[in-house]
Amino acid sequence: GVGAASDSADHQRNHRMRTETKAAKTLCIIMGCFCLCWAPFFVTNVVDPFIDYTVPEQLWTACLWLGYINT
Repeated sequence: GVGAASDSADHQRNHRMRTETKAAKTLCIIMGCFCLCWAPFFVTNVVDPFIDYTVPEQLWTACLWLGYINT
């Protein structure tokens, strides 16, 4: 009857919500890792001119490759 149709609709809605929640969590993890891996490069890139370009080349290379590895 009507109750069975309502239960089925609720089940489909709950399943869709779980799927969308899982997709959102996955996207957050991926974007978070991307941002964390590129953040050192961009912070170094912005800060370096203010400290008279004294960042060692090895640090530049490490920050850049951390971003490349994630991409």
